[in-house]
Amino acid sequence: MVLRQLADEEQDRFPLAAMAVKKSFYIDDMLAGANTLEEAVELLRQVTDLLNVGGFDIHKVCSNSKELLVMVPEEKREKFGTIDDAAVNYLMKTLGIVWNPSSDVFSIQISEMQPSLHLTKRIVLSEISKIFDPLGFLGPVLTAAKLIMRKIWLLDLHWDDALPQDLVELWTEFRKRLQTLNGFEIPRCVIHYDCIGVELHGFADASDLAYGACLYTRSLFRDGSAEMKLNCSKSRLLPKKSGSKKIVTTPRGELQAALLLSRLAVKLVGVMDVQFRSVTLWSDSQIVLHWIKKSPDALMIYVGNRVMQIQQLTNEFEWRYISSKSNPADLISRGVQPNQLLRWQILVDWTRLLEESRYSV
Repeated sequence: MVLRQLADEEQDRFPLAAMAVKKSFYIDDMLAGANTLEEAVELLRQVTDLLNVGGFDIHKVCSNSKELLVMVPEEKREKFGTIDDAAVNYLMKTLGIVWNPSSDVFSIQISEMQPSLHLTKRIVLSEISKIFDPLGFLGPVLTAAKLIMRKIWLLDLHWDDALPQDLVELWTEFRKRLQTLNGFEIPRCVIHYDCIGVELHGFADASDLAYGACLYTRSLFRDGSAEMKLNCSKSRLLPKKSGSKKIVTTPRGELQAALLLSRLAVKLVGVMDVQFRSVTLWSDSQIVLHWIKKSPDALMIYVGNRVMQIQQLTNEFEWRYISSKSNPADLISRGVQPNQLLRWQILVDWTRLLEESRYSV
């Protein structure tokens, strides 16, 4: 509240800083950037001066630009960073995500599992919660972890009861495979500085177990080429089958995925300072796409309520069909083992699949 009040009072003197303070702070960490060195230098100057007005001394500055860092007094730089040796592969954590400023990528670091002779529900849940992935870079892997946790919950064990041997083996093997994610890299910059336009593409999918959504930015260039980057993803579990009967039918699961995608897209558009040429949302369920075109009053209450929300959220977006085999959200809804995430080269493959299905309506 203090930072917001300070930005409101000083926005005429420090317009760039005021906007950054309002949109780029999380508790006491600020994450911001610029397209050019000149803009970045001016932003840093304004933020420093604005915060000084309120008695806040900015420190732990880090950047992927050496030119910017040399302008920052050494005592105010992030201590884990260095600009003397370009070969040094230094890392720092930003809100729990590892960032390598020299190569400007996010990477994953999974700590080794501590051996336990008494594996319990408490221990498994604790291990899952340590995988800090707010943007969903590991969405398919976390879905697999959630599915294991659900199997444990269904046993109705107490927190510190020992797990059955089959679940101990299942979790132990999954946890070992998590180590293969160490070094998994995701580009931080999702929009190319030299592009002439940006599109946003979102994908939704559901399986019998879960449903999910993911968003990509597509940078367009003058020569007709394009570059796709993953922005974020999110997943949810569906209720477990009751015997052979699904509690949520496949079309309704796909509808839940479409609603999740709608909310995720609206949130992303609201927080990114980007004028998207278009926002296109994709689903491999033709039933859901037909529902979205109908009046909610003509549908059953369950479907109609969700269709109404989707229509309100995405009235300025376009919905299109994509084949199931080309839908990148399929991995999120089904879950994959950690080693499969690397072997499939998920970020590269999703880009290729989208380009192949770009015009399949």
